[in-house]
Amino acid sequence: TGELIRTFKGHKDEVWDVMFSPNGRLLASVGKDGAVKIWDAERKPCQDTVLRGVDSLGFNSDGCLIASSINSGMLAYNPKSLQLLSAQEYSDLGARSRYEPFLGNLFSDGHTAGLFVPAERKIELWDLRTHQLLCSVGSLERSVAFAPKSRLLATVTSNQTVTVWQLPGGWRRWLLTNSTPPLAFSPDGAMLVTEAEPGRSLRAWKIGGNTVRPETILYGQGMHQCSLAWSPDGRLLAVGTWEGTVCLLAMPAGRQVGVLVGHKRAVSSLAFSPDGKTLATISSDRTLRLWHIATHRELATFDERREDLVTTVSLSFSPDGSALAAERTWADGKGTRLWYAPSLAQIADAEAEPDSPWLGSGRSPSASRNHGDGKMSPSGKKTSAGL
Repeated sequence: TGELIRTFKGHKDEVWDVMFSPNGRLLASVGKDGAVKIWDAERKPCQDTVLRGVDSLGFNSDGCLIASSINSGMLAYNPKSLQLLSAQEYSDLGARSRYEPFLGNLFSDGHTAGLFVPAERKIELWDLRTHQLLCSVGSLERSVAFAPKSRLLATVTSNQTVTVWQLPGGWRRWLLTNSTPPLAFSPDGAMLVTEAEPGRSLRAWKIGGNTVRPETILYGQGMHQCSLAWSPDGRLLAVGTWEGTVCLLAMPAGRQVGVLVGHKRAVSSLAFSPDGKTLATISSDRTLRLWHIATHRELATFDERREDLVTTVSLSFSPDGSALAAERTWADGKGTRLWYAPSLAQIADAEAEPDSPWLGSGRSPSASRNHGDGKMSPSGKKTSAGL
C-alpha cells in the first residue's frame, strides 16, 4: 500500500545500506557517519515514552524500574511494558508528608529505601518487605554517596564535613573534613570522590580496612564539575562540567585521558552502560547523547522538546543495558522518560540464524557480537541500538 509504518532516526549523515535479519525482527543500517545501528523492527511507535508524575529512582537487581510518587509511594514498573508491578505506600513507613525519597534500591536486593527527612536533617533506611526501620543517620541534604559492596553511606553532616556510615547498623566510621558534598564511591567501594574546591576540583579518598586517607586532587581541562559517574570496572571517572564538556579521568591517578565535546550547556547527569563501553549524558541544552568510550566518538543525539527546570537529573541504565531512564522536571510537572534498545541477546539471536546474511560478509556470528555494545535509543519512533 506504500503506507508509512515507522521511521527510525539516529544517523547523523546519509544512510548507505540497510538489511533485515532473517527472522525480520531486527533491521541493520550503516551510514556515512561511520555508525552501524541495530533497530527493533517489530516495535510499534510509542505515542508517549514518559511516566508522568513519578520520579525515577533507578533499577533494582531484578531489572524493575523503581519510581516515587507523592500520592502512591514507592512504585515498581516493568521497564518495557510500563506495567505497574507493585506499590509501597509511604503511610506504611510513617507520615509520608515528611519524606523525600531519593535512593529507591539502596542495597543490591532492591528492597531497601532511603528516605530523606528534611525537617529532622536525617536519612532513614527502611526495609520495604517488613516495613521496618533499619537505621537513621544524620544528613543536612539528600545528596549522598553509597557503596553497595562495602555498604558504606556518605552524607553531609556539617559545613565542609562528610561522615561515612557503616550500614545497615548506621554507625559512624569516619569524618572527612574540608570536603563536601560526597559525590560517588568507586564500584568496589575502595575510593570516594568529594569536592575539594567547590565547582573547580575533586578530592579522591582511598579506603582500606579501617583507614581512609586523601589520595589525590583531581583536575580537568576547563573542569567546573556538576556531575560524575564511575565506569563499572572503576578504572575511569567521567566528569560532566558546567561548560558542557565531559572529562574522562584515568583512576586512581586522575590523569585526563579524553574530553567529550558536544553539549552546549551544563551536563546534568551521566551513566555508564553495564558493559562500560557506552556513556549516556544528559544536558540542560535539551539533548541526551551517547558516547563510545573507546574512541571518544559521539554515537547519537536525541533532542528533548522541553527544558528541565532543575539541573539535577537522575540517569540510569537497567542491569541488562536495554533500558535507560531519566528523571525529568518540566514546567507542567515531573516525569520519567525511557529509552530502549534491542538487548545483546536479541542481536545475538538474529545473527545466529543459519542463513544469516551476516555470515556472508566474512564475519562469524561471534565476531559480530563482539561489536554489539548495546547502545541505547529512544523507543517508538526512535528505537535503535548502535554497534
